[in-house]
Amino acid sequence: MYHWGERFCAIGFVLHLNYSNPYSSPYDEFQRVKLHPAIRTFLEGGKRVGYGAAGDIRGRLPVGAEAGVPRWGP
Repeated sequence: MYHWGERFCAIGFVLHLNYSNPYSSPYDEFQRVKLHPAIRTFLEGGKRVGYGAAGDIRGRLPVGAEAGVPRWGP
C-alpha cells in the first residue's frame, strides 16, 4: 500500500504464477486482503478512482511506485 497525502492510497496484490493452489482466484484473494482489519481501516469510506492490472516477471527491475513513477491514480 502506498499513500499519496491524506486522501489517496494505492494498493496492489501479487500472486505468483507458481502458487501452490492452481485453482486460486487472484480476484478473490485480493478481496480477502482488502477485508483484513489492518487494511480495511484505510479503505473504508473511500471510493475507487482508478484501477488496473499488470503482469510482472519475477527478477526484473522495479517499475511503478518503487521507481518513483505512479502508474494509476491522481
